[in-house]
Amino acid sequence: MNDFYKIDIMIVGAQKAGTSSLLRYLGSHPAIYAHPQREFAHFINPEHHDKEERQYFDAAFSHRRSNQLLLAKNAMLMYSEAAIERLYAHNSSALVIALLRNPVDRAYSAYWFARSHGWEKIKTFEEALRAEPERLQEDWYKWRNNAYLFNGQYVLHLRNLFTRFGAERTQAYLIEDLKLDPQKLFRQIFKAAGVDDAFQPNISRKHNPSRLARSEKIAQWQASLTNSQSNVKDIVKRIISPQRILQMQDYIKRINTSATVPPPIAPETRQRLIEHFQPYNEELGALLGRDLSGWNRI
Repeated sequence: MNDFYKIDIMIVGAQKAGTSSLLRYLGSHPAIYAHPQREFAHFINPEHHDKEERQYFDAAFSHRRSNQLLLAKNAMLMYSEAAIERLYAHNSSALVIALLRNPVDRAYSAYWFARSHGWEKIKTFEEALRAEPERLQEDWYKWRNNAYLFNGQYVLHLRNLFTRFGAERTQAYLIEDLKLDPQKLFRQIFKAAGVDDAFQPNISRKHNPSRLARSEKIAQWQASLTNSQSNVKDIVKRIISPQRILQMQDYIKRINTSATVPPPIAPETRQRLIEHFQPYNEELGALLGRDLSGWNRI
């Protein structure tokens, strides 16, 4: 892959922590080009990485100008050591950005997100939590969207990023940074990327807000269109172009989701999760030099 397609900035997670909005805000900088797709799956998806490299990069970045930096995002990348290694082999000097959220809130939001996309068939959050160890023992890639505990143990994953890319090229922020002082966050990232840090993105729009499925059966059928282990995907790909599949998915998602708010998490479940995540949060706070004690309270 030549330097025209070298990714300079990579948002690597966390899922359901505002990464879609961050991608669009940073990508509005005139010196930066962001892919139009919601996720850039090349590094995390072995199928894309091994077979479709040039085609995938063409689809994502063919409209960038030669003087623009490339910005990509995959909210699951930081959880996969193999994906981290692929990104490092692609560009060891990439600026790597993680955006983090209270892991209890992230886990509960991710559960309903998975339900709305047809990835989760278990009907209660508590049952899904109990199923996680067995699922992950089978295959993390298959169950990546259902790893509600593992994906919130941020310190384990950030250590891998720091080890591979170093502290100078790895930046970690909280979703509160994006909400409370977004321009400060943008200045820090733009400065690290070497572009004009006085540029102020328009943050009036929130991207990829949480929604619930009207029909989970339809959502599950839609999910089969992109499941690399599904026979349905192989059949569909023979007769429909990848861009047409994306258009179909977007249309189905629009008509099959609503802005209905999920029920609140059960207090006893929240307490158990706080106790589970507390030691990880304390280690993360020490690693980042930030006070995360608020994550350990009801």
